[in-house]
Amino acid sequence: MTDLTHKSWLSTTKSALEKTWYEPVFIAKLIAQLEKDLYPFEIRDVYTNTLSKEEIILKLTENIRSILITIEKSSPDAIPQVLYKIDLPQSIFEEIYKNADDINTSLAESILIREAYKVWIRSQY
Repeated sequence: MTDLTHKSWLSTTKSALEKTWYEPVFIAKLIAQLEKDLYPFEIRDVYTNTLSKEEIILKLTENIRSILITIEKSSPDAIPQVLYKIDLPQSIFEEIYKNADDINTSLAESILIREAYKVWIRSQY
């Protein structure tokens, strides 16, 4: 699998979310989902009423990346368990691990998209 596959998965999944991605209710549900799956960690400093759309995504990604680094430092064996709980496809994890320059940032981006997709799917049915 190539880095192109990972980018394609992110792009395809993100495009399905674009219409609802920036709605405050959607962001609130996304943060709740992230905090549920990344418990006991919290998502901080994401203010939907003062941040631009791009800043919201950046803040969420930074939060997730920081959480991954904390988990990695305290218990590196816990990362696969976290990814299993989030239901990130193993193929995506393997591709990131083999090809990414910054594994935690790439994982954070993928986790954000996966969690957003879960919230979006729930809202559709």
